[in-house]
Amino acid sequence: MQEKRSNSYLAKRLGISYEELCECEWEINENASDDGLIYSYIIQFDQNSSQKVLDKIGVDNNRCIELSPPLYEDE
Repeated sequence: MQEKRSNSYLAKRLGISYEELCECEWEINENASDDGLIYSYIIQFDQNSSQKVLDKIGVDNNRCIELSPPLYEDE
């Protein structure tokens, strides 16, 4: 339940629906300082992700997009 709520918020931040996000596989990496301050999150989508959805998100040539914190609603 928590994962669905978190992913729904992430989908909203990306400008897509939860169902569209479910068509993708992704990995989240932090862009953080040495002392742990998070500047942004880099979301990299797998090559098997829906190209239609990736186009809607507006990923770069490496299938990445950068988002500022908070990444999740309860963060």
